[in-house]
Amino acid sequence: EKGNGEVYNRIGIIYSKKREAKNAETYFEKAIKIFKKHEKPSELAASYLFLAKAQISNNQLPKALESINLSKKAFNGQQMNFNASKHLNAVYLEYYKAKADWQNVAKYQEIVHDIEKQDLLADHKGAVSQLNIAYETEKKDSLLGKQNTVIVKQSQFIWGIGGLSLAAFGLCFVFFKLYKKNKKISHKNEVLIKEQNHRIKNNLQSISSLLNLQSNRMADSDAKSAVDESKLRVEAMANLHHKLYDGDNLAIVDLSEFVEEIVESVLQTFGYEHIKPNIDIKSIHLAADQTLSVGLIINELVTNACKYAFKDNVQPNLSIIANFENEEYVIEVTDNGKKLDNITQLNATQELQKSFGMRLVQTQVIQLQGSYCFFYKNGTQFVMRFRPILANV
Repeated sequence: EKGNGEVYNRIGIIYSKKREAKNAETYFEKAIKIFKKHEKPSELAASYLFLAKAQISNNQLPKALESINLSKKAFNGQQMNFNASKHLNAVYLEYYKAKADWQNVAKYQEIVHDIEKQDLLADHKGAVSQLNIAYETEKKDSLLGKQNTVIVKQSQFIWGIGGLSLAAFGLCFVFFKLYKKNKKISHKNEVLIKEQNHRIKNNLQSISSLLNLQSNRMADSDAKSAVDESKLRVEAMANLHHKLYDGDNLAIVDLSEFVEEIVESVLQTFGYEHIKPNIDIKSIHLAADQTLSVGLIINELVTNACKYAFKDNVQPNLSIIANFENEEYVIEVTDNGKKLDNITQLNATQELQKSFGMRLVQTQVIQLQGSYCFFYKNGTQFVMRFRPILANV
């Protein structure tokens, strides 16, 4: 639900950019309700500021001032960071500009300028501190060099030991500096990756929410079904992204857990959450692109089972089994839908390939460089084989 709050904020920002302030206010208010419920002060404060800017655009200045003050109150006395403080005072500045209160405009322009100046000074102090450390280190190295010179004069043997010790110390110092530099670079890369993944997750959630809004407004059942199926595909990709980058092991996914969540999501969407599928998947960690292909294939097969096999079926069953056979990984998906009369194994596959979903399955199997086939016995059985690219755990 917290993720929905971020989605509502993003949709509100989109409406704000389109200058549709009224629609923007609606979504910012939805986000505020969610962040209040989960007690997220920084997210709540930001949402109030987004709302205030929309209200200023809509010339609702008293409401805008109230929203700004509520944003400030959301921190409950906690210290705001530079960005939060700058954002808050920038919105105050925007409010007083709209009100044509030039005395306060000048005041808040100065406040925003001071915050930016403090931010720059903090960076400057950090750089000066690093230079002081480097200077002290050089100074110590110089003293050690003088001491070693004295030792050389006393004895050649001691000089040799001192020289080796100094060299060892120098190497240790160099390695330490390299370690610190690499650690700093790694931290920056980690921050960048987290920011990138946060944006991707928000974009996928926005797409899913927009598809859901579109589906709710459709009267045509076929069109609504097509949009819902597209939403499930987006959610499968979002689920994989969440597991790849939000877990403890970066870019590694347990296929069994991933498949279980996809199946649960599809069954719930079609109203078959009471079904207890038999899922027996040999524990495996696939590369990310293979995991996505398998997830999209499972999503399409379970969707088809819900649409065709479980309809008018008193006891619907679903089974997903996966295991190794030599160097190949074999996945079998079976339902107990009504058997199709007078359809052979070959032309059954050809019939299924006419639909978009089955063409998607075929494309993903090609992506896996694998093979597949459909069988009809007491229902439909899909069997796929491919060589897995295993991820290092």
